Amino acid sequence: MATGSADGTARLWNAETGQPVGPELQHGDQVKDVRFRPDSGAVLTASSDGTARLWSTGTGQALWTEPLKHKGIVRSAEFSPDGRRVVTASADRSAIVCDARSGQPLIRPLAHERGVLGAHFSPDGKWVVTCSEDGTARIWDAATGEPVSQPMRHKDKLGHAEFSPDGRLILTGSQDGTARLWDARTGYPMSEPLKHGGQVTGIQFSPDGKRCLSIANSDRLRIWDVTEAPVAVPAWFCDFVEGVAGRRFNARREREPIPLGTLESLKRKCADETQTDYYSRWTRWFLFDRLQEPVTRFSP
Repeated sequence: MATGSADGTARLWNAETGQPVGPELQHGDQVKDVRFRPDSGAVLTASSDGTARLWSTGTGQALWTEPLKHKGIVRSAEFSPDGRRVVTASADRSAIVCDARSGQPLIRPLAHERGVLGAHFSPDGKWVVTCSEDGTARIWDAATGEPVSQPMRHKDKLGHAEFSPDGRLILTGSQDGTARLWDARTGYPMSEPLKHGGQVTGIQFSPDGKRCLSIANSDRLRIWDVTEAPVAVPAWFCDFVEGVAGRRFNARREREPIPLGTLESLKRKCADETQTDYYSRWTRWFLFDRLQEPVTRFSP
């Protein structure tokens, strides 16, 4: 195991005996983050001295000729899943993706309007999510540095952002007292704000990605369902939504009323209980069972 300290050092420890292993790993200020390389052959440290450094777990020697330098506190540093790259997050309003072997940046810095509080690779290593004091989380292409989606916005500092295990969703947690689920490719919200009574201080997906949790500094830990409607959406369901709304857009993009009887006809079709796909089950619940059978926690 490895630890970082306010005294400017990181240390490796024998997890069974609790005894230190090798020399202290020296920084010039508080060590903010410590991460092992996936093969455990090296350890990465991030510090308030504005640097990230890579060390051999065998000898404690620095593996980069020069540390990776920022112009502000380096708040976090982590490896890509394959261990070949590193991403750092800094108070200098940037995140940097660098080569794990040399410590040299691979793309231009990923920039926010205010300090970056965290940066993480997607499970496949293709994207990076950053979260910032400017209240946004952003998804970037890890190979080019180009944005993948629109910013995901909260009303206050955004200290936490994580990919789901399959990489399709983002979970964020903010000082505005909410957590939220987003589509990673588009940046569109996939849930209402998940409300707490205080600043959200931690978030996490379950290993299967079907639930997530969030915890706040003056509130309880909460567990939430992660519900994803499958795509593509069947054409009949779009007709059903228009029928419920009573309006639709025609070919000229003008709003017009739905013909009388459309919704009743759809209701008769949806009463057929032989269809068991997601949208058929949901529609039957909406039309016939919603008042008698409310959705219970963690139900399908």
